[in-house]
Amino acid sequence: MSFNELIGDYPWLTKRMAAALAFRNDKTITQPRRHTFAWILALFVPRFGGGVVSLLFTVAIIAILAAIAIPAYQGYIQQAEAMKAYNAALPLQGVVVEYAMERNAWPADLTELGYPSATLTDDQGKYEIDMYDDGVIGMRIGEDEDGEGRFIVLSPSVQDGTVTWHCRGYNVPIKTLPAECRGEQ
Repeated sequence: MSFNELIGDYPWLTKRMAAALAFRNDKTITQPRRHTFAWILALFVPRFGGGVVSLLFTVAIIAILAAIAIPAYQGYIQQAEAMKAYNAALPLQGVVVEYAMERNAWPADLTELGYPSATLTDDQGKYEIDMYDDGVIGMRIGEDEDGEGRFIVLSPSVQDGTVTWHCRGYNVPIKTLPAECRGEQ
């Protein structure tokens, strides 16, 4: 009832009812207090008369939530795009290792591996996959604010005839990288 008093145009209804009930039962009149949560909630409910303040509070809350949610969403999108590029490049590892074992040399570009072009891109153009020296696979996943490229790099290393792959990011926020690449910054 106290919430309705605060947002409605009948402000002391609860107190009047308490006084009427106390008078009827021959008791001393004690006025009930409004619940604290009712005061807080009433600040965010627009109403005529005092609605400007309520409206400002509502707009402020929405602005704060947007300021938190929009960067989080953008980070999530960047992480999803990085993961998509990483997953597209993973099959290349096996092809590169097979090529290196057969020819005892690393491929110079993707055309040597049988791909139609030296660069692989996705349908939306969100990433590009290239080959570099020594069998390194590079994924360009966009640009930063300064226009510099962001890269995820898969680089092979050979020890005792076994090829192991190392993943790291260049100019990429750590939280954007796939989990397999976060430890090797």
